[in-house]
Amino acid sequence: MLNYTMPLSAEESAFAGEHHDLIHKFLRMHKLPESDFYDIAVFGYLRAVRKYLARPELRQYQFSTVAFRAMSCDVHHSREYWKRAKRRSLVIPLNEDTDDLRDTTAESLDQVVDLGELGRRLTPRQRRIAMLRADGYSDREIAGICGMKPGDVTAEMEAAKRLILMVHPDGAARAA
Repeated sequence: MLNYTMPLSAEESAFAGEHHDLIHKFLRMHKLPESDFYDIAVFGYLRAVRKYLARPELRQYQFSTVAFRAMSCDVHHSREYWKRAKRRSLVIPLNEDTDDLRDTTAESLDQVVDLGELGRRLTPRQRRIAMLRADGYSDREIAGICGMKPGDVTAEMEAAKRLILMVHPDGAARAA
């Protein structure tokens, strides 16, 4: 297994320097702007140098073939990454004059305590059904897993909702 995190040896550096023009040739051939893709292609090129010199079976191919293949893979993976949907989060600015973080923290702590109390009031069956629902199972699937009728699953969850409303009367929207 080749270690790609180590610096190139003197032999590898000399070889990479001799064939450096292949990076520019690859970028021109694929009509890729050097300013955007040089940094991507060079890593594939350097991996190809190390691989080509370490594995004698690759010597049956021209180095340019191995290098172009490695650079193509890196460009392809970069494009896939750019197309992938990114996670986004909402950042709400803090108004230091009116916002008090201590109030938000206290409210959150109260909700955690309420959830702990609620968890102790649910029956083990209701907790299991709630966990399975949270994992995305349908009532029919839950019934099969728990060995009960689908109507019983619905009845157990209705009983759990009533319990939530008793413990948290203002949480009707959260219980639904």
